Amino acid sequence: MNLTKINENFEIDISNIEFSKADLKRGIRLPTKLSEELAEIIGNLVGDGHIGIQDRINAKTNYKHYEIRLGGHLMDDYEYYKWINRLYNKIFNINLNFKSITSKNYLKLSIDSKALVCFLSNVIGLSLGNKTSIAFIPRLIIDSPTPIKCAFIRGLSDTDFSLTFKKTIKTNHSYPVIKGSVKSKKLANQTTHLLANLGFNPHLYYENKFDKRFNKNDKIYSIYINGKINLEKWMNIIGFNNPKHMTKYWIWKKFGFCPPNTNLKERKKILSGKLNPYSSYK
Repeated sequence: MNLTKINENFEIDISNIEFSKADLKRGIRLPTKLSEELAEIIGNLVGDGHIGIQDRINAKTNYKHYEIRLGGHLMDDYEYYKWINRLYNKIFNINLNFKSITSKNYLKLSIDSKALVCFLSNVIGLSLGNKTSIAFIPRLIIDSPTPIKCAFIRGLSDTDFSLTFKKTIKTNHSYPVIKGSVKSKKLANQTTHLLANLGFNPHLYYENKFDKRFNKNDKIYSIYINGKINLEKWMNIIGFNNPKHMTKYWIWKKFGFCPPNTNLKERKKILSGKLNPYSSYK
């Protein structure tokens, strides 16, 4: 990795990145400076991405397959990944491949590109393979100016964080809680430290969470940011680009609370006046 800081911007050396014939044919390009848009993509990949190089061997061919995979909830994350796709198109001149798996209510996205995989792993410093328990914030993000750090956190939180509103004694669900859940201890510690440096008061806890998919308990590190002041500060300097988070915030701003256990479609109906937010309490 060769990064040079100039006027609070990073210049990225991509001279050693090799483009495949397919990359060249598709006109894939790589950025030479670290931007907020790229930092948001990096955050998204740290939270929800898989970068892999796989040997493909059969009777006729022997080659390496370079792939980036992403995944999300088919209904709640579809609009968000349309936004992420626009970022990929703007920065890399490439589009994500969308595949809906309706039986699992799952959205799978992928990109095949040698240049992009090598750029993200060799230059940016993201991990290859199954990185869930070893994920970390790359050094160029740690050393970057505040707007870049905030963009990275936005990308990470749009995938690995939740926004909920807890019920209080006097009101409906009105007390804001931003919660991040990750399996990597290093990522949890780095994110907590970064948020503290941005002026928040995050709380980090170790929790056991039951994973229905594998019928076992998972070790989870949870980061909590609580209260109205913290939420408004978050929206001012970090924000969300995922509608599943933003619709909750907009409902809370409009009504003073946000009913629990609603999906994106229902929250849109509440915001458009087609669904009474108090109907959840009947």
